[in-house]
Amino acid sequence: MTAAIPEVLLIEDEASVRLATAQALELAGIAVASFATAEDALPAIGAEFAGVVLSDVRLPGMSGMALLDEAGRRDRDLPVILVTGHG
Repeated sequence: MTAAIPEVLLIEDEASVRLATAQALELAGIAVASFATAEDALPAIGAEFAGVVLSDVRLPGMSGMALLDEAGRRDRDLPVILVTGHG
């Protein structure tokens, strides 16, 4: 069995939120690659990636805002969605 090519790169440091979000996307038929940190996700972000980045704003280490900047440097057309549970 081959792994599906991810359509969404999910970056969320809270394990329960990461799992729930990944499961919801997978139940909708969307292939997901999940990461706990932005640094872990960076190797997957490049011009060859044809999906969407979905990231928390508040992350340990590199923040979601810094990830947005770096993703834009790597591929200015890459869609990035930032979410947060904080006000």
